[in-house]
Amino acid sequence: MDFLTLINNAKEALNAIAAHDEFVRLLELELWDDPAISLSDARQALDDLEKIYESEVQNPSG
Repeated sequence: MDFLTLINNAKEALNAIAAHDEFVRLLELELWDDPAISLSDARQALDDLEKIYESEVQNPSG
């Protein structure tokens, strides 16, 4: 499994979690280590990782 597949799987998992209000509530209120981190922050981090991977690994400069 390559890195982009892992990122896409993580995005799908976040979307599945976000589709269930109870899971979102548990993450935000009880399970999330840092309450300042939201599901949208996690999605953005995955998007950022994907962009970095695509620009640096798939299209290296030099």
